[in-house]
Amino acid sequence: MGLLMPLVLQSALGFEVPTAELSASLPLLIGAVFGGAVFGDHCSPFSDTTIVSALAAGCSPTSHVITQLPYALLTAGGAATAYLLMALSLPAGAATFIMTGLLSALVLSKKN
Repeated sequence: MGLLMPLVLQSALGFEVPTAELSASLPLLIGAVFGGAVFGDHCSPFSDTTIVSALAAGCSPTSHVITQLPYALLTAGGAATAYLLMALSLPAGAATFIMTGLLSALVLSKKN
């Protein structure tokens, strides 16, 4: 996050985009950087939190990542789909609501 945030924001400001559009897209860019950072943290066997979690659970970091990967990929796919919906001019709240409903329905259908 600390490395990518200045790069993403400076890149966004470097494009000649009208101020209204830029101010509407900045929260999406910031959210994408945060989401990508959390995804990388969950999927990396070299992450400090992964190593500590694996040690606390009594397993190897690689096996811990393997157990986290399906959930991380599912939510990353949902986030990517929500960002695609937002890029197609759907309001952010509506895209988030749709993806929350779809992911919740998926989890509840697997529960039974």
